[in-house]
Parts: sequence; C-alpha cells; structure tokens
Amino acid sequence: MGGARSCGKRRWPEALIAWFAALEVPLARIGLEAGPLSQWLFAGLQASGLAVELLETRHVRDAFKAMPVKTDRKDARGIAQLMRLGWFRPVHCKSLPARRSASC
Repeated sequence: MGGARSCGKRRWPEALIAWFAALEVPLARIGLEAGPLSQWLFAGLQASGLAVELLETRHVRDAFKAMPVKTDRKDARGIAQLMRLGWFRPVHCKSLPARRSASC
C-alpha cells in the first residue's frame, strides 16, 4: 500500500495538510527533498502533527540516476519508495526563528 500522490499546484502547508486529511489513509511519514521551499513546508506539516522527514538532496539525486526520464511525478514515486524502504538520509531543518535571524 502507499505510493506517490499529487495534490496539484497548490503548495502551501495548509492545502497539503487538508489534502492529506482527505485521503483517509494512515500515513507513516511524509518525505520532502531538502530545499528552500521544502523547509517552509516541513515546518508547517510538522507543526500540524504529521510525521515528516527532509531527505538529503544529493542522496536522492544519486538514487534517481538510473531514471531515464525525470518528472515531478516520477520524483514523487521515487521519494515514496525511498521512504518505504528507509533508504534516505534525514537532514536537519532549522527553525523559522533561526532562519529569520540568519537572513538579517
């Protein structure tokens, strides 16, 4: 069971939280490839009580090298597979106050 699912183009945490709740499927954890947008989503999803992990970008890229065609949908399926198998390296996500103070 499980797999990659797309919730469309809306990318703010509240839309994803509502979409996950509407699935009515128990979620073990959610995987996000680390990046500027994913840190913001990570904080929102984690604050809502969802189990979420940030995956190290280079590790994900290396795992996907064998894919001949790269699309967002295939990336999502690949990340879901990495999460199911436990073949990922979680990375630390700085808190929102720490990121704000670093940008000043």
